[in-house]
Amino acid sequence: MQSTGARVIKNTGILIATELISRALGFGVLLVAARLLGAANFGVLAFAYSLSELLSIAVVFGLDTVVVRTIARDAESPSVVLGRLIVIQSVLALAVMLLIGMLLAQFEADGTKRAVILIVASGYVAYSFTMTFNAFFRAHQLMSYEATVRLVFGLLRTVLVMSALMLGHGLFGYVVSEWTAYVVGLVVSFVILSRRIAKPAFSAALKSHWHFVRDAAPFAAMSGLVTIYVGSDTVLLSLLTSDEMTGWYAAATKFFFLFSFLPKAVIAAVLPVMARQYGGHGPQDQLLETSRQTFRMLLIIGLPIAIGIAVLAEPIVLLVYGESFLPAAPVLRILMVALLLGFANWACDSTLIALNKERSLLRIVVVGVGFNIASNLLAIPFFGHIGAAMTTVASEGLVLLCKLFVISRVFEALPLGRNLVKPIVSGAILVVFLVIGRSLPVLLLIIPAAAVYIGSLLLLRAFSATELRLVWMLLPLRRQERLTGPGQ
Repeated sequence: MQSTGARVIKNTGILIATELISRALGFGVLLVAARLLGAANFGVLAFAYSLSELLSIAVVFGLDTVVVRTIARDAESPSVVLGRLIVIQSVLALAVMLLIGMLLAQFEADGTKRAVILIVASGYVAYSFTMTFNAFFRAHQLMSYEATVRLVFGLLRTVLVMSALMLGHGLFGYVVSEWTAYVVGLVVSFVILSRRIAKPAFSAALKSHWHFVRDAAPFAAMSGLVTIYVGSDTVLLSLLTSDEMTGWYAAATKFFFLFSFLPKAVIAAVLPVMARQYGGHGPQDQLLETSRQTFRMLLIIGLPIAIGIAVLAEPIVLLVYGESFLPAAPVLRILMVALLLGFANWACDSTLIALNKERSLLRIVVVGVGFNIASNLLAIPFFGHIGAAMTTVASEGLVLLCKLFVISRVFEALPLGRNLVKPIVSGAILVVFLVIGRSLPVLLLIIPAAAVYIGSLLLLRAFSATELRLVWMLLPLRRQERLTGPGQ
């Protein structure tokens, strides 16, 4: 029988691989779409995505997390939970679609833009059901089923959308093709779920439905706040400026979100260690040291990405999107500062969760959301997409300061340490190299730039023994070999 550790590693590897493939397919589709649709239509698409994501929170409503917890604890039959889930989500989906209809009735836009928003929103609603169905696969540790659903959706979306764009069907063809992929993904997930795990068993016990919604509410609140924090700038930019400017900003933010899986992977490996260190199995100074090492590791990972994209912003935008998106280059440069701050925020999140400071984290997110929306309302009318980018940096900085303050009250110290100097020096060396070589094609600079950065880290002896152990933890295949033995 496969050990728990090996099973966890296998499932983690499946999800990471699926995430990488899905992101690569999605990013490729968006790059082609940006070039063929143009900045204005890309801005309409970005607004539809952001608005739909905000509204679809009410359909997911944190139910996926409750499903995992309920099924994993064998608290109820999967059939009963599935039936209850379908009823709850159907009611929520109907309410969201009615709300979207009411909003569009008041929305000053042409018929095409309204149709695009409606189609994208209904696709997101369908995907909300898929997400909660996938939660059953996670609860039973059958991640291969989730991977199958996501890959079917990703491949079908790529084929259909690319075909629509190449055949000249434009924005409307794009969203209809994507909607089709969402619906097929939903059908595939339900078929696998009903055949492999459970068929829905419906119940008229409204009290149990209410308890399920009540348990999901805290997760929905946190998810909603994070989504508002991330997506409000694009929505406000579209409402307060032009579709073209929204398209420039959306093009830059794609790079900002593209690398978010990196800190997630680090935190997934480090958080269990930090939780044990605070749980009485080690002195508190060990947790502080692990927090510092995590902070340093994410800085080491994030610096070359942020520096490389910031220094080479114009040629990168030209290479990826084309000349019509050149106004996105200043935004991209500003957002790389936010990327570094975001990596630092991820490091702080792991420390706060290990310290059981979820309530403090929630309060900080509330502050961040309020500041972000207020700042965008002030900055966007005067500075447009540049103002939205500056607001993102300011928001990330404010949230980071709040988290560091909470952590410092526990440790009476900050998880920074003096060892940040060597990575920063290595980053400065990389800046000099890129400035000197920026006349060369971007693709030719990637490998030499990586060699310069890594070489300077090694020469400065920037890696500690703890960090090398953390890197080892992020190698699932090597760890699985240690747990199960070679060839098993």
